[in-house]
Amino acid sequence: MALRRWMRRRKRTELRVTQVLSHALLLAAFWLVFSGKFDAFHLALGAASVAAVLIFNDAIRRLSPARGGPQARDRARLPVVLLYLPWLLWQIVSSAAYVTRLILAPRERVDPRLVHFRCDLPNEVADVVLGNSITLTPGTLTLDIQDDEFVIHALDQGVADGVLSGTMQRRVAQMWGGAGEVTEPRVDTGEES
Repeated sequence: MALRRWMRRRKRTELRVTQVLSHALLLAAFWLVFSGKFDAFHLALGAASVAAVLIFNDAIRRLSPARGGPQARDRARLPVVLLYLPWLLWQIVSSAAYVTRLILAPRERVDPRLVHFRCDLPNEVADVVLGNSITLTPGTLTLDIQDDEFVIHALDQGVADGVLSGTMQRRVAQMWGGAGEVTEPRVDTGEES
């Protein structure tokens, strides 16, 4: 029994070492290709950068994966991620067109507001992905994420409605097998009632 447990632990360790080494080699190759400099100073910078990225990735990997309990997934599902990225790119392009029209059209009016909502995502990494996705979309900026409450700056009511529609939240949650329902939506316009 103890031998079997030791063998499993050793296999996991070997797999982890292989993953770290393959990531290090891939990052070093990218550094060499994109820097194009092979003197000692730049190679040392490259080695330090690779080490920093590996340490940062390890810290992210250790984030608490299961806020939602044991059924919450700690890794995103690759097919869903591959479907999400083109959708996000389309959201960025269409939002950029909307914001451009909003700014350049003389009849349109920028009317900023803060949007507050709760979204039950499976883990902290999903929270960060949602916050970054919202920030990447023109006209919105994620200001704060505390537990499962998000505070977003929106350029106008149309942008705020887009954030509160819950589409992006559901798509991010699907990457980890969650639902991503928006609850407790609230919009602050900054006007006194």
